[in-house]
Amino acid sequence: MRAFLALEPSISVCERLVLLQEDLSDPLHHLGGDVTWRRGEQLRLVIRGFDLRPEQAGWLSGITKSIVAATAPIEFSLKSTEFLPSSERAQFVAVQVDHGADAIRQLRAALEPELAAAGVSPEETEWTPMVQLGRLRTLQYRPTLSGVVRPYSETDFGVTTADSAVLVTTELVGGRARERQSKRFTFGADAP
Repeated sequence: MRAFLALEPSISVCERLVLLQEDLSDPLHHLGGDVTWRRGEQLRLVIRGFDLRPEQAGWLSGITKSIVAATAPIEFSLKSTEFLPSSERAQFVAVQVDHGADAIRQLRAALEPELAAAGVSPEETEWTPMVQLGRLRTLQYRPTLSGVVRPYSETDFGVTTADSAVLVTTELVGGRARERQSKRFTFGADAP
């Protein structure tokens, strides 16, 4: 089972991101960039992914609840549309976190010792706080695509205050991955 802990942008920010997807869709398609866009409810800022056995889900919920409860709500803004890992090897269309990235990194860092103690392997890929808008279906060299997102490279998509984090699980059902929100944890629940 695959699970991930995420923050959800506000509805107004998600609406702006969906409009961005619409603006980018035709130009990318015209240049051969075949993109699978994430739906509005899937536009999340993933803090950490986990590969779990079903019996570990309860343990993960407990650890996540205690860490999130000890953390103040996180305010963050989204800005700077780009291809990741680079415009030359575009795999994802994403919007980076501008303001609030340090608080998000601190939350992720607080999880790591608990995960390591339980034998959960660290993620091997470099992590950057961002919201993935879509995945390019082809991994071909595409230097021409960079001009499509350049006009949005400094666009500010708004500020969100996350008062909770969500734990989402994905399972294969009929050969397709299905997401399911497992738990929601409130920031600052331990505050006096």
